[in-house]
Parts: sequence; structure tokens; C-alpha cells
Amino acid sequence: MLSALNRVISNKGSPGVDGMKIDELRDHIKKHWNTIRAKLLEARYNASHVRRVEIPKPDGGVRLLGIPTVQDRLIQQAIAQVLSKIYESSFSDNSFGFSPRRGAKDAITKSKEYINQGNRWVVDMYLFITFCFRTFILIFTAITIFTFIDANSSFISRFCFFVLEGFFYRMHKCSNLYLCYSTYFISILN
Repeated sequence: MLSALNRVISNKGSPGVDGMKIDELRDHIKKHWNTIRAKLLEARYNASHVRRVEIPKPDGGVRLLGIPTVQDRLIQQAIAQVLSKIYESSFSDNSFGFSPRRGAKDAITKSKEYINQGNRWVVDMYLFITFCFRTFILIFTAITIFTFIDANSSFISRFCFFVLEGFFYRMHKCSNLYLCYSTYFISILN
């Protein structure tokens, strides 16, 4: 939890529906940790609602953001850190877009290696594939989690459903398949 706490604090971000700021999180956790921990262990923890924010786009549309409370971000980050150890080992060595430890610079370095080996084609499948793949990965992850965890009593299952519920709300409302939680709970995929 300490690692997750440090990560959430370093990410900064806006308050959720409860108005708690990032710089208040450490003291809040110290004061309320026993209660939060008990709820987690007894599968009684319920995530708060997500604060919805509309960000204007240059083309006149809006980008909807869902901002969880900082306490929920902490719990999401802790879950993501555990699950990422499981999922990351199954990612392809040639996948650079969905791992917290790999990115565009790594993809460019690998492309240069391939070119130096005599290969002459580099294919960049970014926008459309990214949106579709994020949707697929989210659903695949949820199915995997629900397969291994009792969906009726598990905190993680209920938390995953909460995340999915926010995602499908966005999908329906915006017809936009980008997941607003990608930097939080689903950071294992991003």
C-alpha cells in the first residue's frame, strides 16, 4: 500500500466527488487506515462515485473525464500493482503501448534494431487499433478477473464492475471507446 500511496501522490491530480486533495491523502490514510483495511479484507469497501468533468475539444466537442476520489485511486493503484505483475508477463515483447514500463521511445529503439537487421518495413497501427484494443483488453481483463474471483462477494470483483460501469457509461454517452480509468485501475494495460 505504501508503494501505491507514493505513486498516487506523485501522480497528483484533481479531487474527486468528496473534494479531498492529493496532499490530504497521507494524513487521511493514517487516520482511517484501520477502517479502510477492515472494509477491504471483509469485501465491504465500496468505491465512491466518479466526478464527471467535460473538457472542451478544439473541434467543438467535449472530452469526458471521470475523476475518482484520491482514496479510490489509492485502492485502484494497489490492485493495479498486484495485477500488473500477473498480466505484464503475458504481454508480447513487441507490444509497447499497454505496459507501464514501455512506451514510444522503446518502440522506436526496437524499430531501429529491426532496420539494422535488414528489415525495411515499420508499421504503425495507432489510433483505431488503440481504441479497439483498449476496449477488448478491458473486457478481457474483466472476464478474467470474474472467472477467477467470486463475483458475488469479492471486493475486487465489485470494484472492477464499478470501473466497467463507468466505462460503459462513457461508451454509451460519447461513443468514445477510450477508457477514462486507464491511468488508474487499468494502468496495467496502458
